Parts: sequence; structure tokens; C-alpha cells
Amino acid sequence: MSAAADAAMVLGRASAFDPRVRQDDPVITAAWAEAIARHNLDRAYLLNAVTDYYSEPRERSIGVGDVIRMARDARQRDAMVDNTSALAPPVLVETLPPGSGASTHMGVVNAAGAPIEAAYRVDDAIDIPCPDCRSDPGVTCGCDDYDYRIPCVARLAAAHKMRKACR
Repeated sequence: MSAAADAAMVLGRASAFDPRVRQDDPVITAAWAEAIARHNLDRAYLLNAVTDYYSEPRERSIGVGDVIRMARDARQRDAMVDNTSALAPPVLVETLPPGSGASTHMGVVNAAGAPIEAAYRVDDAIDIPCPDCRSDPGVTCGCDDYDYRIPCVARLAAAHKMRKACR
């Protein structure tokens, strides 16, 4: 549908909540349509914005800027939720055999191998004890006589906190 039809529906919903809103004025509808069209918002976001606006007492009637801001905020929240699910950690397909030297460091990464010196230098993580695998300062992370290529997340987080505290 068109922005004019969307604006008419939004104004109709607003009028249902607030009799001060004029829904049958073609000039107002055209102005709202022009403003709404610039943002490419789905009608559902626009209508929900009106409902959300009037879900608490208001001193003034809703304006097109209120509708656009609330609809854009809702669209952005939904996009963030969608993106968060895409960032979920991968699931291990098969378990790693015991004693193979393979690790499930950080849940899914096979991190057993020669330590990467630069990774341990991030925030001087190598200089603090690891709260996860209990490696001493100056010693790389690991377990069962195998080194991890990268430090444990807990060690990196602790090193980062210490660096920020020293600023």
C-alpha cells in the first residue's frame, strides 16, 4: 500500500485513542504520508507506535515525529534481536575424543596447539593468573599437558578489566 494509505490508517488509529487527532483532513494526511514515506516503515510498526504512545496518559496528541521515532526504535530492536540469534555460538557436531589433545576451549573452538604469542599479549593477559584453567602468570592457558593457542575468555576479561582500572 501507499504512504498515504498508511498515514490514513495511522491517523485513524490515533483518532480512536484521542479525539483531538484529526483523521479526515487531507492536508494533514498528505503531510504525514510525506514524512512517513521517507523512512520505509512497515505499517505494523506505525500502528504499534500509536498504540504504544497511548498506552499511558499523555498531555498532548501524538505527532508524526512521535510515530516515526517509536516505529524506527521498534524496527531497530527487532533487527537487533534477529542479529543476536545469528551470533549464537555454533553447536559441536561430534564430541572430541578424550586424551586427543583437542580442546573445546571457549565451548566450541579447538584451541589446542602452539600458543599464539600476540593473543596472550592482548591487555597483557599473560601477566595475570587464569581464573578458568588456573594457569600461573607467564604460563599459557591449557589443560591435560596441552597448551591453548589463545587465552581463556576469563583471562582476557580479567586482563581487560585490570587495564581499564589502571587508566
